[in-house]
Amino acid sequence: MVQMSESTDYEYDVAISFLSEDVALARELSEGLSPQLRVFLYTDRQPEIAGTDGLVTFRAVFRSAARLVVVLFRAGWGQSKWTRVEQEVITDRFLNEWPGFLFFVMVDAKSTPPPWFPDKHIRFNLADFGLEQAIGAIKLRVQDAGGILRQESLADRARRAEERAAFIRETEQLRRSERGVAGVRASALDLVSRIQRLSTEASGAPGLHLEVAARDVGIGIRTPKVSLYIQWINSYANWLDDSPLVVRVYRGAIILPGENRMYLREPEALEEHRYDPDRSQSLGWCWRDDAGRQVSSSAIADQVIEFLLDRINSA
Repeated sequence: MVQMSESTDYEYDVAISFLSEDVALARELSEGLSPQLRVFLYTDRQPEIAGTDGLVTFRAVFRSAARLVVVLFRAGWGQSKWTRVEQEVITDRFLNEWPGFLFFVMVDAKSTPPPWFPDKHIRFNLADFGLEQAIGAIKLRVQDAGGILRQESLADRARRAEERAAFIRETEQLRRSERGVAGVRASALDLVSRIQRLSTEASGAPGLHLEVAARDVGIGIRTPKVSLYIQWINSYANWLDDSPLVVRVYRGAIILPGENRMYLREPEALEEHRYDPDRSQSLGWCWRDDAGRQVSSSAIADQVIEFLLDRINSA
């Protein structure tokens, strides 16, 4: 491949667009690309964006400042606050440049890309090829578009390794401290607050008969067909081992927190999901699911409501 001289027209080689639930994946992708490419990832660029008009900044990046736009696509992309803005700018750019600047990574193979994205254009299926091959494919696309892969110096590699090692050491210390427990508790309270807000919004739908109530780091959502109870379980003031966030699914109605009632018949427990406290450089305190993936509190809240609505429909 003949390498073209590096263009000064682009501030970034790659800009990544993603939903909040895929922030950990976006971070991994950015870390795999950034030694050789200039990557725009919102979670890494907050200090630069702080104090500016975030909407103007996002528009500029995806409209003209990035050589290649990578979309981590799943159902819901283009509907959240920021991805809606990004999709609007991307479609405007699409009309002028066609899809050559776009790289769609299908995070969920069952999701259907937006109708304006050409059927014949290549989509990278993450489940089939994995993250490492995605990184390689994106690097190739950047080179095809005139970008140049820079060589990472030994000093850069040593600095990144030391930063990562220091973060891991700090996390291990926090896991055995009151400060760490307080951080996870704050994350659990954020989760409860978001679930309560989303549930209240959903309760306006006719026919759902949805009720919700919270107490501290626990929250119950009740419908006549399916109910959920979500709670962070922690027994120690300075220890995070065996301190899961538990999501339990029941058939029928449950007693909500704060209700002074007793069961005439216990509701049937259908399934249980556990999330262990974790910490990442991009998410801060977050949760690790059964598959080992790091998930933010907001992403779990969204998943919980979507799961409940799906179960109600199937019931």
